This record gives sequence, C-alpha cells and structure tokens, in this order.
Amino acid sequence: MEKKMSTQDTNRPVDAIRPAEEVFEIINAIPENSCGVPQPRFLFDLSLRCKGAGAIVEIGTSAGKSTIALAYAQQTRGGAPLNTIDIVEHDKIEANLSQAGVSAFVNRIIRSSSEVAASWSAPVELLWIDGDHSYKGVLQDIACWADKVLPGGFMAFHDYPSPGGKALGSVGRAVYKKILSRPDRWQVIADRQAGSILVFERRQPIEQAETSYAENLFEKLKFFMAGMRQRVGNKFANRNRANSKE
Repeated sequence: MEKKMSTQDTNRPVDAIRPAEEVFEIINAIPENSCGVPQPRFLFDLSLRCKGAGAIVEIGTSAGKSTIALAYAQQTRGGAPLNTIDIVEHDKIEANLSQAGVSAFVNRIIRSSSEVAASWSAPVELLWIDGDHSYKGVLQDIACWADKVLPGGFMAFHDYPSPGGKALGSVGRAVYKKILSRPDRWQVIADRQAGSILVFERRQPIEQAETSYAENLFEKLKFFMAGMRQRVGNKFANRNRANSKE
C-alpha cells in the first residue's frame, strides 16, 4: 500500500527556520541509535553541497534524525524539499519534523524504495541509502537508484564497516560489488569521516563516441588504479587517526 505525504500539497505555512544549534539539539535528543551524533552534521553539510540540479532522496526515514539534517540544510539555502522513503511510518516522525521546524521541507513516501524507483523520473543530486541493510536489500537499492544520480551528484551509504574490520558485512559487500568495482563511474569523496558514512560522487561519463575502444578501456583502467590508490590511502589514513587516539 502506498502512502505519500507531501507538505507541498497542504496549506500549512512554511515553518520558521530554527537556529542551527537548536535543530541539532532536537536531533540528538531523538532516542534512535541509527544515526550517531557526528553524522547529522555531516549529512547537513553534504546536503548543502547540492546546487539544485536534482532531487535529494533518502531511503530509510525511521524517526527522522537524518531526515531533519538533510531537510534543514535545504531549508536554510532555500532549496527543494527532501524526498524520504520508508515502508512504515514511525509513530514519532511527524512530531519530530514539526519540532525541528522542517515539516514543509519533507515529502514523506510510505512505500518500498523499489516501487518508488519504478515510477521515478526526476534526476537525483543526492541519494542517501539507509534502509534495508541486508545484502539483498542494499543491492536492490543500488540497482534501482544509482543510475538516477546525476554526474557530479552524490550517493552516500550508512553503516559501511569500519577500517580494519575482519568482515565487510552486508552493506560493505554490496557496495564493494556494485560501486567500488566501478571506479570509472564512482569516486570516493568521504571515507567514514563521520563514523560509518561512505560517500561517492558520480564521475562525468566518458564520451565513447569520441574515443576508440582501446582509449575507453585505458580510461577505465586508469580510474580503477586511481580508485585502488585512494582506497589504500584512506585505509592508512583511518588507521593513523585511530592510532593517534590511543
């Protein structure tokens, strides 16, 4: 069953913009363990990087901690409402959005992400994937939504495993298979700088019409090697940060 709640379709006045510290205090007070203290601020900054070229889509609303951060950034810059998707409605979501003053900047869609993707035609500038954390669920979200992200747009994942872990986990395995294996298309721009968030930027496409097969293959190989160097560098950087805290 589909249930879509778009504040654009109501006569509610636009919420007054709250001071930033007040909004983040509200976020931190929400009793939800799925989004740690540094992560909402990170997502706020990431949302601010959007230029209005496409939609901002969140998969996994829950109680609204990340929802508020993403929407608040757009509210402060006069951008477009956040589109947030979940298969169930959290009993506190409406109150949390209202308390933070961002209700008018959130379009809530109660439906599976794959069903929404099937009829979604607008380009996406920022895609935040934090829904079904199973291997199959993450693969499905990537398959349904990744190609909708504009070149220069962002795709971010929650709960990517920490560096040095023995197992990639379901999120890590899915991302490794579908995204890290395509360095010609996706570039890591933030590697767990706010706990477990991994962010990719979609590269500009290679103009195949203007290049030969060999040139195109060489470009893909170059991106792959650059991606490998970046991943190794990030791993050592994260390890050094961890050692410096000990």
